[in-house]
Amino acid sequence: MNLTTFAKNWERIDALDLPDTYTDYLELAQNSPTFERARAQIREAIGRSEGTGVDVGCGLGLAVNELAALGCQVTGIDLSQVMVEKARRRYPNLDFRIGSALELPFEDDSLDFYRAERVYVHLPDAEKALNEAYRVLKPGGRLVLTEPDLNTMVFNCSHANQELARTAVKAMVKTHTNPYAGTEIRGQLVNTGFTNIGVAGFTHIFTDFDLGHSMAVGIALQAALATGELTEGQIANLLDDLKEHAKNDTFQCSCTSFIVSANKS
Repeated sequence: MNLTTFAKNWERIDALDLPDTYTDYLELAQNSPTFERARAQIREAIGRSEGTGVDVGCGLGLAVNELAALGCQVTGIDLSQVMVEKARRRYPNLDFRIGSALELPFEDDSLDFYRAERVYVHLPDAEKALNEAYRVLKPGGRLVLTEPDLNTMVFNCSHANQELARTAVKAMVKTHTNPYAGTEIRGQLVNTGFTNIGVAGFTHIFTDFDLGHSMAVGIALQAALATGELTEGQIANLLDDLKEHAKNDTFQCSCTSFIVSANKS
């Protein structure tokens, strides 16, 4: 499957009939130390070991399981039937449902907290999703989102190839529905009526070439090829450069994400 197609179709996983591609990606991400640290920061920002909440875009259900282990009652919501079925098989005692961030299956003022991780970067209407989050939260309820700003992605290469690297990142940004979500989300929360808004930045850093390529670099390079912004020869040159860094244990790829927390007024 072309990685550019992969990036564009998180909302159409079931229709593509290639769920293992997405499952493998999520497995790789959630088991990496950088995403484990992100989940721990999100749990800390939620700040509770009880109450009722939702994980929107729950994927394979790991975060739901981690919060449930703390004593919370959490429902995992995902647009993909395939993902929900996989989560149910992994965690049969937990609550997973098919649903959309734009239309949640909860009553008004019914939840203590709302969590979403790397979901809004794929949403065409972030403000509508935030209005829905506001609707389902109780007064004083807690919302915690973590989203990247994909334009912050960088990977080290020789100085001669830096422009090629930036071109690849810019091409990758174009393949995502809402690539600047991490930077824009605070203002959208203000507009929605949330209060007590806090922002904390952290950086996903990959020093393992295979992991960095699977998580980010490969998607950027294939996006640049698909859009014609880089030629096959330029991509091969850049890839050789990155592999040389990996051989010398100097490879590094990073992207800044933001944990944004708020309360319903």
